[in-house]
Amino acid sequence: MKPSNHSALPLSQIDPFVIRSARNLLEPGFSTGPRTISHYQLQYIQEGEGTIRVNDREYAARKGALFFWGPNTPHQITSDVNNPLIILGLQFHFVSSGCPVRFTDFPGYPTEWMITTQARIDALLLDLANEYALQRLYWQETANSLCRVLLLLLARQIQQLSPSTGVWETTEQILRFMQEHYHEPLTNDKIAKAFHFHPSYVNKLISIATGQTLHQYLVNIRINQAVDKLYTTNLSIQEVAESVGYANIHHFSRLFKKKMGVSPSELRSTR
Repeated sequence: MKPSNHSALPLSQIDPFVIRSARNLLEPGFSTGPRTISHYQLQYIQEGEGTIRVNDREYAARKGALFFWGPNTPHQITSDVNNPLIILGLQFHFVSSGCPVRFTDFPGYPTEWMITTQARIDALLLDLANEYALQRLYWQETANSLCRVLLLLLARQIQQLSPSTGVWETTEQILRFMQEHYHEPLTNDKIAKAFHFHPSYVNKLISIATGQTLHQYLVNIRINQAVDKLYTTNLSIQEVAESVGYANIHHFSRLFKKKMGVSPSELRSTR
């Protein structure tokens, strides 16, 4: 078998290295001409219109669209004559070694898709462009960290939008319901019944969105709330347990120590 020249890793283990980041104002009718670059690229359309050709396929470039391609991929960017493109561009490696990667737990970034959280992506890419332009102390480390956040947020959106926006919206509603009702005696069946779904389907939605089972996600919400109460109130540990949905203090304490590494009383002693 021919050895692979790609690194295989979970998405959570990416360690990006930023090569260049900039906000590019293309002249009306400007075209880059066909070219290839030896690292990964993200091109986010902030304003304007045009076309982007990747591997001989042409896409309409419009506000909110994000394009991705890998090392040495032939591409060409052309700006509209009347409504020229403004692009937030990022060139990077997924790992500091510069080796191309494939993911073991993520299908990958599509060549083109529409961003639903435009303000957040705008802000991250502008921060990246500023770090690259100003190159102040620790700019490379800061840019690499911002790039990692960006890539993980984009991966989250890709997975949430599959197979449809309706599924993503339903999942968000379920997550909000759990965050608002965590203190109640919730079960998988009760949560599923609130949305008229089968419990196994709800669990699947939560697993896709969070990487956790429904039960694990609920426990994490409750324990995080308990930590806040232990730090900021004088409630007894029994009262804290009840306030986050656990009538049995021993069960609560076991779950708490498993997640936090210390007992509730030990955590409270550090405040």
